[in-house]
Amino acid sequence: MRRMLLHVRDCMTDDDLAAFAGYSGLPFGCHMTLQTGATRYIALEGAIVARIERGDPLATNICYWGPISAA
Repeated sequence: MRRMLLHVRDCMTDDDLAAFAGYSGLPFGCHMTLQTGATRYIALEGAIVARIERGDPLATNICYWGPISAA
């Protein structure tokens, strides 16, 4: 989560941002979500290669084991 928040940049795609999550193969506790301006009204949406623009809302969650970490 921290890597994602530190590396978000204007005009990058949500797919590029999701790569910073650094998925290590551990089982997820729930589906990882990533909503940006283009997908902000779609519940439980993942990355769809949408451009992130400055000022767009951003919401994400990751749950490897234990509690969910969301921003």
